[in-house]
Amino acid sequence: MLGKLDPGLAQLDGVSSELAQDRIALGQFVHTASTAATAIASRHRDLSSAVQKTALSLGAIARERSALADMLARMPPVLAQAQGTLARTGAALTALRPALREILPAAPSLDEFLSRANSVLPQAGPVVARLVDQLPPLNESMVGLVPLQLPAVRALGSTGQAMKDLTPILQGFRFYGADFILGVLSGLAGVVAGEYDGYGHYVKNNFVQNYQTLPAGPLATLLNDHPLAPDVFNVRTRLMRRCPGGDMPPAPDGSSPWVLGQQFCSPQHDTPLSVDFR
Repeated sequence: MLGKLDPGLAQLDGVSSELAQDRIALGQFVHTASTAATAIASRHRDLSSAVQKTALSLGAIARERSALADMLARMPPVLAQAQGTLARTGAALTALRPALREILPAAPSLDEFLSRANSVLPQAGPVVARLVDQLPPLNESMVGLVPLQLPAVRALGSTGQAMKDLTPILQGFRFYGADFILGVLSGLAGVVAGEYDGYGHYVKNNFVQNYQTLPAGPLATLLNDHPLAPDVFNVRTRLMRRCPGGDMPPAPDGSSPWVLGQQFCSPQHDTPLSVDFR
């Protein structure tokens, strides 16, 4: 036993020699340890509470050791996936940096919008609830529209072809729309205006029926084909291609009639300027 104690005593003697040589550091250590012990002793209640709470925490962790073990087992794949996500996040942040710079000027307006939305959202709650109540009937209506899918598609296809065929008519109505409206209104509502000139209103007698059409039978046909006074009394028929505004004599400023070309009208069918002077 003395033989085995000899190396230990030698090491203890070395430690004692080291401590004796470094008495200043040892004194500081003892003083610091005394100060720390005094501070710990003054907070022994807090320290006891901390020890109790630590014990409770360790006990709770110990009870969940199976879940912790399962989480630690799953952690490596999650960390590997998170590493790729973080790498892509860096590229996304680089791409979003210009947009983030532009958000700063819009922040005051966004703040005002959110402030107003804060007062609007409580009022929108009942409206949303009513909309939710309407979803089942709306769903039933949408289900009922399913059988109409094929007829609706055919109808749209036919409508497209009809609109294509209607294009020439609409193009002509674009030119003759004013004449059409004025003709309907004049025929149904009886638009009447008094004649007047620079001296005031005057009375004008119009021939309601040409005297050459008064006879009936072959004589009327002969007189229509060969009028007795073509430049004074004459009836023109088959005027089917008048230009817009051509029912009246030409305006002095040339604004009417609107000569569109042979595709739509023929100026020969318009009322001539001679009507105003004969």
